Amino acid sequence: MTQALAGKRTLAGALILAACGWLVLHRAADAAWAVQAPERAAAFPPASGTALGSMVLHRVVAAGGVVDAGARAMNAEALRRAPLSSLPPTIAGFDAAARGDLPQAVRLMEAARARDPRAALARTWLLNEYARTGRYGLTLAEAGPVMRFDAGTRPQIYALIMQILGLPGGGAAVRAALAREPDWRGPFVQALPGLRPSPAALAALTQGLSPPRDPAAAQAEARALQAAVVAQ
Repeated sequence: MTQALAGKRTLAGALILAACGWLVLHRAADAAWAVQAPERAAAFPPASGTALGSMVLHRVVAAGGVVDAGARAMNAEALRRAPLSSLPPTIAGFDAAARGDLPQAVRLMEAARARDPRAALARTWLLNEYARTGRYGLTLAEAGPVMRFDAGTRPQIYALIMQILGLPGGGAAVRAALAREPDWRGPFVQALPGLRPSPAALAALTQGLSPPRDPAAAQAEARALQAAVVAQ
């Protein structure tokens, strides 16, 4: 891999993380309270795994994203007590990533997603990691859920898709994702004129791409693509 390509992949992977990783962590902390005061709920044995997981998440946020020994021990107990919750494996995944064990972090985040497809924190992390390592089909599979969790991530994810279009194998991955007509296809194509894609990126996007099955959507897409050509 050339240094330039490695740099592009690093940039592609960093786009979402830089823009919304910490924000998502805060939002997950706000949404994770099992009760109004989980520390009080956890004080009465047996503490629920959900309450413990909420406490661990807020502890990690307060520590600037660091999973210390105390948080690690609490999270291990939460894993045992809440085998269906996505929060404990997500926190364990962050811990593994911080220790440099990215394969284990991926396994834990994927386990969190399997426990709960709405695990926004895990899926946002996975989107970044898949993009960073060039697994573009998997990256794009996470794009829709992440944008549904937080519409504010759309500009960053659209920019990430544009980066992917310029990488080897990226155009085919994007076209394959769009061919499945995900709910973000229309909004993404409508945003193209404002994204000002290069001729190469636009060609990588449209070469062999079938129009949407809905005639009205197909007409709207054709107009947006023409506007993107004019905007170049």
